[in-house]
Amino acid sequence: MANNSKYYIIAGGLAAVIIILALVFLAGGTFGGDGDPEIVSEVRSSTSVVSESSSSSADSTSSSLAGSVGSSSTSTNSAPVATSQSYSVDVSYNSPAGPHDITANVTLNGTEITNASIEHDVSNPVSRGYLSSFEEGILEAVEGKDINEVDLDSVNGSSLTAGAFNKAMEQIADSL
Repeated sequence: MANNSKYYIIAGGLAAVIIILALVFLAGGTFGGDGDPEIVSEVRSSTSVVSESSSSSADSTSSSLAGSVGSSSTSTNSAPVATSQSYSVDVSYNSPAGPHDITANVTLNGTEITNASIEHDVSNPVSRGYLSSFEEGILEAVEGKDINEVDLDSVNGSSLTAGAFNKAMEQIADSL
């Protein structure tokens, strides 16, 4: 009888694992972080107008997605040459090490990307390695591209972060 109880315990444990996995699958969960990243906040933006007489910002305006995105102010003593718009979007996504939150930052001149970066506070060493690799390659991957054309598969081996960055760029493009 003692041998049979071991089998019942093992069978019960396996049944519990199968039920839990089925519930996670049915609830839309992922195994390995292949789920769609979820945008968790609004686009934050600021505008800088660069004048002919100076290479520094002539004026700066902050706005949110609900506010006046795309508006700008100009200096009264020189004509504007180029307008740079900076955006930040918070994104959450799942990885094998658990959920991660990043802030995707991009600067646009019109719809052309002139600067891009991410911010994160991830403690898992493997995840931190992928995020650092992504940070090292993101500007090269998107600089000069139209924001509407950004569709990254992977940046320096980091595919999950690339997917989250794509979602952030979609939200920014939709706000333009």
